[in-house]
Amino acid sequence: IIIFLLPVYYLFQSPYCFVVIHALVCALAIIPLYHLTARYFENRFVPIGICLTYFFSRTVNYGLMFYFHLEVFYPLLLFCILLFYTKEKWSLFYIFIILCLMVKEDSSIPIIGLGIYLLFSSFKKQGIIVVVIGLLWFVMSVELIIPLYRSVIGKVDYGFWSYWYEYGLTQKEIIMNMLNP
Repeated sequence: IIIFLLPVYYLFQSPYCFVVIHALVCALAIIPLYHLTARYFENRFVPIGICLTYFFSRTVNYGLMFYFHLEVFYPLLLFCILLFYTKEKWSLFYIFIILCLMVKEDSSIPIIGLGIYLLFSSFKKQGIIVVVIGLLWFVMSVELIIPLYRSVIGKVDYGFWSYWYEYGLTQKEIIMNMLNP
């Protein structure tokens, strides 16, 4: 996803460029969040309150305090995905799913979860497509792309599964325990 920021950085070559983008992307998430929540509440103050809660959340603000984090793209992209799902605008829905998957390799986990949810709703076709896209991206990024590029720079061990050790010791245990409610 960072490749989309390169034109902005080319125009404003400053270390502050990414700090400003970081904050803007975080703040822009309020727009789809407002439209998403306004679909469910007649009173305008409820969506505004939810947006203010997001905006002043400690978790959100701590994420903005230090360095540049790619995770700051998740709220904007996931809120857009949910908004376009509720509006049944499937082309935009899939565009934002692809953008979300471009953030980091672990973004496929909530995408797969969304696909499973869709499988149990009235949108089974979309659910199948989303699960397949999420699984394919997960396997490609974790088992092929990232290990390939790490080996190019001399680091062979990737260790993605070690990040999830709370769920188990093997890949199978981790996946099964993630699916266990």
